[in-house]
Amino acid sequence: MTRKSTSKADPLERDVERALRPGTFIGYRECSSFISDLAGVEAKVASLTTTDPGRAVSLYETVLAGCHEKAEELDDSGGDFGQFVHVLFCGWIKARQAAGAVSEETASRLLAWMDDDPCGFCSQIEADIAKALNKTGLAAFEKQVRERFDRSAPAKSAFEGDLRDRSEYHHRRWGDVLRKLYLERENVAAYIALAEKAGPTAQDCRDVATLLASRRKHQEALAWVERGLALDKTPYGSMAGHELSELKRDLLKRLGRGDE
Repeated sequence: MTRKSTSKADPLERDVERALRPGTFIGYRECSSFISDLAGVEAKVASLTTTDPGRAVSLYETVLAGCHEKAEELDDSGGDFGQFVHVLFCGWIKARQAAGAVSEETASRLLAWMDDDPCGFCSQIEADIAKALNKTGLAAFEKQVRERFDRSAPAKSAFEGDLRDRSEYHHRRWGDVLRKLYLERENVAAYIALAEKAGPTAQDCRDVATLLASRRKHQEALAWVERGLALDKTPYGSMAGHELSELKRDLLKRLGRGDE
């Protein structure tokens, strides 16, 4: 006599499947209502985070897996679907934290998703991740990103050609992730140390100046603004350069030098 499985599918999984409409292509005009239906399911899953976080984690993983499969059946020209997946990742993080999951494991899984991201869902996700992670989780995530950044630093004698190009790409990539984490945490000392080590850009100077200005360190902020403007060598000025110019005017007024 064979034993019948006593496990049952979660009732919400049927809602997930209905909302995802597998096998049906979602055109650009339909995308908004499609995402709205998915958001309704996500709200139900999110409500479980406080009452049954383990179940919420499992359901978030089901929705995320479904979204990866749906990516080939959807016109996301506006990028709204990708932004919705960011919401799912953040919900998953919060559910795992509520369930008492190990922070290092959560960080490792997030980075694994970022490494294997054929749909581009994890593009520019680090700022959202930083907002969702609690203090312990953010420290674990930052530590693992920092390790990747340090490991990817290209040694001039070690790599040539394509290998060196890939190493430099990964070094820049993880450096950019660290910048966004430091900016989100308002960790100006860590940001400055990283920028000085890599060689600051106009955008780095804008970010550091903004952080310093938020702490009323207007004179220090102005020094970084001047540094950033000197680095902005694009013919018509970069977006960071325009923002630095605006920030300079504001700082001069705050320093009582508005006539300049």
